[in-house]
Amino acid sequence: MTQFEQNLKNLLATLESQKSDYRAKKWEAIRSRELANYRQCAEAEYTQGVELLRKKRDEAIAEREKEFRERLDADVDDKFFEAEQNLKKTAALFFPEEQKE
Repeated sequence: MTQFEQNLKNLLATLESQKSDYRAKKWEAIRSRELANYRQCAEAEYTQGVELLRKKRDEAIAEREKEFRERLDADVDDKFFEAEQNLKKTAALFFPEEQKE
C-alpha cells in the first residue's frame, strides 16, 4: 500500500469524527452568536410584553378601584343625607322653637 493509499484510508477512517467535530464547532459558533442574539431580542420583547400587560392590569385595577370608591362615596353620602334629614325631623319634633330660627 502506498503512502497515498494509507493517507486516504486514514482520512476515510477519521471522516466521521471530523464531521462531528466540525458540526460541534459550527454549532457552538451559532449558539454563541446568532442564537444568543435571538435569545436577547426575544427576552427584550418578552419583557416589553410583560410590562405592557402589567401596565394594563394596573390600569384596570385603578379603574375598578375608582368605580368602587365612587359607589362607596355615593352610598355613604345617600345614607348620611337621609340620616341627617331624619335627625332634623326628629329634632323638629322635640325642639320646635329651634327650627324657627
